[in-house]
Amino acid sequence: MMNLKFWLLLCSLCTLMFISQSCSDDDDGADCAVINCNTGTLDTNSCECDCPSGFTGTNCEIEEDCTTTGCENGATCVDGVCMCPEGYTGPNCDQLISSTLLGSYDVEELCQGDPFNEYYYVMTFRSSSQGANYFEIENIFNFESKGETIDDTRVTATITGDSSFEIGEQFLVGNATNYKVWGEGTFEGNVLTMIYSVRNTNYSPGSQNFEDECEPTLTKQ
Repeated sequence: MMNLKFWLLLCSLCTLMFISQSCSDDDDGADCAVINCNTGTLDTNSCECDCPSGFTGTNCEIEEDCTTTGCENGATCVDGVCMCPEGYTGPNCDQLISSTLLGSYDVEELCQGDPFNEYYYVMTFRSSSQGANYFEIENIFNFESKGETIDDTRVTATITGDSSFEIGEQFLVGNATNYKVWGEGTFEGNVLTMIYSVRNTNYSPGSQNFEDECEPTLTKQ
């Protein structure tokens, strides 16, 4: 009888120890899950925070400033913040704004000359030899569909802010030099909006084909 009681007691102790260990493991997992990484992401294997560029600390709670990291591309550090020159952005001014725009875009466009039809085509943004603050827009107004070669459908745009650009009044390059274009645009993420005008200088003011104004929305492919 005593042996039976002994073994029952021993089994009870083993069960309690197993439950205790399981609870302890669960608590460790719970502790890891509730770690706040702020701007970072939690590595559930190590229970440590992976911080994005510009942040440090156990919980990515410390925002690095230019007094320790420095500024690039001729920017100056003012009160811990890099003051970027025109055409650059980022915490350290190491990102070329125009480079984030380069690529091909699906276009949905309405123009005043034909307000009942929406046009769908592709524009391409390319780098410009004029410098960091510029880029080229290829196939604006879908000129390629109007018989122009793709190299003759380009205009140059200028970055005017962290999320804006303008197309100064200019003629298309190449053979289509009778067309004059100007306008402006804004961008956020992969979406751009523009408003621009096109004038055919071979026509007289007031004629049907003289001038048009378009408002496209562009989505990066």
